[in-house]
Amino acid sequence: MGKGIWAVVFALSLAGTAFAASWETSSMRSPKGGLIQIGMPAHEVLKELGQPLGAHAPTRHTSGKTGKGKEQWSYRGTDGLYTLTFSGGKVVRIVVTPDRDWP
Repeated sequence: MGKGIWAVVFALSLAGTAFAASWETSSMRSPKGGLIQIGMPAHEVLKELGQPLGAHAPTRHTSGKTGKGKEQWSYRGTDGLYTLTFSGGKVVRIVVTPDRDWP
């Protein structure tokens, strides 16, 4: 193959990465400047961020198991919607959905 085709393949591979729908992170900053991170207790999250925009139990997974004992809270962040998943009263996952993918 010529050099031109490799440039196109490379550009397309970068484009796929640039348009990822969401990503997982280990922390987020609150508007007050505090750090919300994996392992943080729910009561500290509430103290730092206040009440979530929404809260719900995770939906059923393809394995047929629900997120038993888990809860998800959503907050508006600087670069999108942050969804915090709690288990055992602590943050176990933080997923960011960028503004372009959030209604």
